Amino acid sequence: SDMMSDSTRRNHSSIHTSNVITELSASWTIENVHLRLKPLPCSLKSPPIFSNDRTQKWYLEISHETQNRCLVVYNTYMMVECADVVYAEYMVSVVDDEGDKILLWSSSSKEYTSASSRKRGVIESKAAYNLINNPTWVVDDKLTLYCEVKAITVTNEGSKVRFSLPDGSLPDVYPIRLSMLTSPKFTDVVLVFGERELKAHKAMLVAHSSVFEAMFHSDMRESSENRVEIEDLDYEVADQMLQFIYTDKAPKLELMADRLLKAADKYDLKRLK
Repeated sequence: SDMMSDSTRRNHSSIHTSNVITELSASWTIENVHLRLKPLPCSLKSPPIFSNDRTQKWYLEISHETQNRCLVVYNTYMMVECADVVYAEYMVSVVDDEGDKILLWSSSSKEYTSASSRKRGVIESKAAYNLINNPTWVVDDKLTLYCEVKAITVTNEGSKVRFSLPDGSLPDVYPIRLSMLTSPKFTDVVLVFGERELKAHKAMLVAHSSVFEAMFHSDMRESSENRVEIEDLDYEVADQMLQFIYTDKAPKLELMADRLLKAADKYDLKRLK
């Protein structure tokens, strides 16, 4: 019996392929529907819908096509911005006046990239004039669309050049850059906000902002005195702006996004925009 056992023995290997599934959903409420959708501009795009790890940014988009003088077809699209290829399936519904979701269209799993992510789905099989005239869909001149997305990211590992570096060969630059900002050593310019000041390095400011570059490479008073009076930014916003210039991070970005955007526009900080 031992020989029989040996002759029928087999080796078995289990191979498992797994990708993390991203699932997200969002509601998009469009107000003033009769003004926004009739007539519709070239397209109307929702605010971004982010995956939890921020690697995928999805949008819902509506456009219309005039078939003839009386027939207008509304189309919905799902778009994604991401670094890798994703396989995704999704559905788009309209939410009626009782909160029920009425399926408009669904997509089976397909491959998408940022360059080819637009998927067309006609709202209703005929003219979607009912999209804005249906009293159960448009309530108080508001239309709500709902989408669900299920996607996996596929990275083409074979196309990447892979190499390794010894541990410690690339230090974390964030604390180094942050220490440059918080330490007064070797600073050569002072930004003044009323009675408060922030010290900085001209080289860092010039490297990131064409406005500071013009200021320090001219005969302006700021260049000779190495002091810049800033009246249109408060201290907290300027502190976050400098942290972004030095470290490429602004810890309070979400709390003061509007004010930081204004600062980015004024000082031409393209990466902060």
